[in-house]
Amino acid sequence: MSIAARDAFRDSLVRSTGAAPASLADDVLIAELAPDSFAMVEILLALQDDLGVVVSARDLDGVRTLGDLRARVVPRDRATH
Repeated sequence: MSIAARDAFRDSLVRSTGAAPASLADDVLIAELAPDSFAMVEILLALQDDLGVVVSARDLDGVRTLGDLRARVVPRDRATH
């Protein structure tokens, strides 16, 4: 994954959650950033808008950490450049 793609993902999370960039490590549990379904929807909408992706419920199966989420939602073409 490119640095630009990783940065875009992190920047989207910073804007949608107000979290400090340094607190957004891959091993952070999503439940820590999105303690309820409303917060999770806010994060997903921001990621969709900022990264130009569509996130379905299927994409979230088994997603527990920010690293899991990034691997599922960062577009493949951005992940390989």
